[in-house]
Amino acid sequence: MAQNTKEKRIPKKMGMAASQARSQALTARMNNVEYMGQQINQQRTTLSNQINALYNSLLTMDVPTPPSVSNYTKVIYNGLDQASAFTLGNITPTSDNYYTIEFAYQRPGHFLAESDRAYAVHDSEQNVWSVNDNPIYRLSDDALHQMGITQDTVNKYTEAIMHTFAEYGVGDENTIQNDWGLYSQETDGIVKTYFIRISDLASITSQDVAYPQRYEYIANGLYTETETKENCTLTFDSSGRITEVSVPIYDETDETGRRSLTLTPETVTDNLAYENAMNEYTYAQAIYDQQVEEINAKTSIIQQEDRNLELKLTRLDTERKAIETELEAVNKVVDGNIEKSFKTFSG
Repeated sequence: MAQNTKEKRIPKKMGMAASQARSQALTARMNNVEYMGQQINQQRTTLSNQINALYNSLLTMDVPTPPSVSNYTKVIYNGLDQASAFTLGNITPTSDNYYTIEFAYQRPGHFLAESDRAYAVHDSEQNVWSVNDNPIYRLSDDALHQMGITQDTVNKYTEAIMHTFAEYGVGDENTIQNDWGLYSQETDGIVKTYFIRISDLASITSQDVAYPQRYEYIANGLYTETETKENCTLTFDSSGRITEVSVPIYDETDETGRRSLTLTPETVTDNLAYENAMNEYTYAQAIYDQQVEEINAKTSIIQQEDRNLELKLTRLDTERKAIETELEAVNKVVDGNIEKSFKTFSG
């Protein structure tokens, strides 16, 4: 009977050993899964910190604000000086409460109005510039008479150029008539005359094509003539606006008296300053949009990495639950084997 009992115990001991080995293997695997889960959680924490850093950098960025027209206004001062309308230009203080002031007078007369640029072609064989096959003639050329342009008309054209470009030192009549040319062009049955500066053609490096500025002749219009007056005085009101300007009257050499000119203030938009501010805003907005796009792109990449880690963590959690279930079953077998072994030895 003893031999039969011994033969029955051996399989039970081997079953318990195998169960214990399986339990240890499952425990080790469980520890490894939990360790991998901890590593993934640490990585997700790092990614979360990176997203927070990007979000904080977005909060600290200055959002560009478009300029308001109301912030780009200026006061200009208009007046009449012996029936000639004027607008005050630059005002420069000098000593003893005197000022040097630019007066921009509106004068009646002929002048040139800026038009678009011309497409001028050079005929190297005849050494002639032309626009759309219309030759460009100097004001001093005899060919103008063939166009029906009299010397009196040429003198009016020269006067218009002097009115328009006097502040740039265009020179005397002879110089002007040699440095300026004109051509006539018919468009939709209407013949128009355009003026071009010859020096604009000569300065072109290419001998084939040029794009000079062209001008249109305006007869009996209003042109701006700037005069600078020294030793002027100003009168201000309680708000700081100028109400009156006093200018000296000179004879041939000395100041003989003064005359006061009443000023009318007018608030206008400083278009140049507003355009400059708008250009700066447009540039700043483009930089801001680019930075936001870069932050969004980085955030999207990090979020995708986090989703991948989350999927890995979900799979590990599923694996952990499976191991936990199997380990519970194996541990029950081990506990059962131990209990039976104790009962056998105690029996």
